[in-house]
Amino acid sequence: MSVVGLSLKASSAVVETTPGTLCDNVDDMSITTLTLTGEMDARDFRFIADSLRQLTEIDLSGVNIVAFSDPRNPVFLTLTDYAAQSVPAMAFFDMQLTQVVLPASLKSIGMGAFAGCDQLATIELPATIDSIGSYAFNGSGLTSVNVPASVKYVGEGAFSNCQALTMANVEASVLGANLFKADEQLATVTLGPQVTDLGNGAFNGCYALASIVMPEGSALARVGDEAFIRSGLTTINLENLNSLSSVGEWAFAQSALEQIALPASLATIGQGAFYYAPSLVQLNMADAVDEIPAYMLAGTQGLALDTLPEGVRTIGDYAFYCNNQAARFYLPASVGFIGSYAMAGMTGLEYITSLATEVPALGSNVWEGVDQPAVKLEVASNEVADDYAAAEQWKEFYILRAYLLGDANNDGTVDVLDVTTIINYILGKNPDPFVFNAANVNGDAEVDVMDITLVINYILTNTTETVLRAKNHAVPVTTDGVEVKPFAVKPGAEVLVEARLNNTQTYTAMQFDLQLPEGLHVVDGSLETASSAQGHAIVSLPDANDNTLHMMIYSPSNAAIEGTGETLFTFKVRADERLASESTVKTSATLFVTTANEKYLGTDGLTAVSNATGIEDMTASNDKVYASGGILVIESTEGGAAQLVATNGMYTELTVAPGRNEWPVSGGIYIVRLNGKSYKVIVK
Repeated sequence: MSVVGLSLKASSAVVETTPGTLCDNVDDMSITTLTLTGEMDARDFRFIADSLRQLTEIDLSGVNIVAFSDPRNPVFLTLTDYAAQSVPAMAFFDMQLTQVVLPASLKSIGMGAFAGCDQLATIELPATIDSIGSYAFNGSGLTSVNVPASVKYVGEGAFSNCQALTMANVEASVLGANLFKADEQLATVTLGPQVTDLGNGAFNGCYALASIVMPEGSALARVGDEAFIRSGLTTINLENLNSLSSVGEWAFAQSALEQIALPASLATIGQGAFYYAPSLVQLNMADAVDEIPAYMLAGTQGLALDTLPEGVRTIGDYAFYCNNQAARFYLPASVGFIGSYAMAGMTGLEYITSLATEVPALGSNVWEGVDQPAVKLEVASNEVADDYAAAEQWKEFYILRAYLLGDANNDGTVDVLDVTTIINYILGKNPDPFVFNAANVNGDAEVDVMDITLVINYILTNTTETVLRAKNHAVPVTTDGVEVKPFAVKPGAEVLVEARLNNTQTYTAMQFDLQLPEGLHVVDGSLETASSAQGHAIVSLPDANDNTLHMMIYSPSNAAIEGTGETLFTFKVRADERLASESTVKTSATLFVTTANEKYLGTDGLTAVSNATGIEDMTASNDKVYASGGILVIESTEGGAAQLVATNGMYTELTVAPGRNEWPVSGGIYIVRLNGKSYKVIVK
């Protein structure tokens, strides 16, 4: 017992020191507990850092830290000047401290002073402290931290990489970059009312942080770049922070954010601010916002986009990219420019309202992947609708115009003259003026006696009704199409080719374009309908400008084409030396007519063609192409290049390595061309 007692006594020391003399007053370098009184300076901290590596507890409450300067001999790093009442930079770096008591008069903690002290779970910062240096507690074992209001500035990364930190209360004014970066367990954060600047990357990677408390009337003026990127933040209310003027680039990107309210004072939002925050469903922006920057809401998916601020003038590149659940989109009158791919991938889009009286200028491929003919576009007036209908990328929409129902002669009223005008139209007398969409009162795309009855009812009840309709009746779209089966043909040879009808309903007639690659020609007189189209005629007319056949299949008796997925017709092709080793045959501009005399626009078809046959195809005999759980899988014996062709005609070049290759793809039907063979793949 006496030995143990001696050992415990020897492990601690109480020392009264004067500046620079601590090394003379400590004989045992193995002590674990040290209590200091008197005065000390940077030289004494250097002695502790170098020689007292066994320390686990240090009490500096009775110490007065004085200034020190030696221009010729830096003490820590390259620093030669050390202020009074300051823990020097790197003073306790990577030590095994478990308990630290700081002087009550302390003013500052230097850069990296407690960095790497992973056994230090708690520390009390005195109310006199006014600054904390960069990385001061980086990688430490702190479980909680309370930064007092006396602190004016907290340096970059001061509490970053603290894997045990779960709670922080910060009253400081300016918070440096990456303050709590990668603190994966940090769950509770309260910011004081005097915090003015939240530095770049402040909560980057704080996965457990679901919310943050900021008092009403907070002085916060700036949320820095990447402040909450990859955090677990689900909600934050900034609406009452009237000093907030800017939110930085990628500030909430890839976070778990579900809703956010922004204050009226906010005028600047950085690019990618909410980039791929897939859970975001509610975002309130103030009218002061005049630009939706690039990537700002890309990948947010479920966010409603029918309330953009009235002052927005510019929408940046990829701003709403892949927001695929938004059904409606609102463009205020102020919008003058929409950037490239700004709304690409918005596949759920059904309705756009644009109040701009001058057609907004566009970047490239603004609506890439959007089924524009199926999306209704409402504009400010019938006059500006003509401008939209003539503008590239806008004209593909189902552009709506306002019609006064029953006003067949377009004179602004509904009366008996409209009745006689409609009767003359039905009788084939071609009245002029005549507005079909106003005369088609019941919206069935036919003007007949039913419409006359409805117009008379309007007149007798003295009522009118204005509707939005397309200038020309939009033809319904179907996923059905005509598809040529993949084939191979050598230059100088002929081969019989089959085309089939991929159909979900029954048709009696159709027209389409058959576009052949250079070096491939249809043999004259070889077009023949198959047994499914028995009794149907097939006619074609070559295009004078390119290698395209305009084709029509019809029945003189309007008989139905039998079956689904059957061979529709056959033809022979001849190849010459210009045929490339990998090329395609395309069917497009397909229009179907049903047995009920209804018409539908069909999808395009794209078929891979090879100029190799026979033994040359055997190299691909062991290749496998299939889909598994939304993943396209190619197992290749040789590797090389493959071509992925979607049913909408989009073409992607794939680099294939020998063995198994995987690519995530959207659901749909694809053709993969690999080593001279074509594979049809259905991805679910």
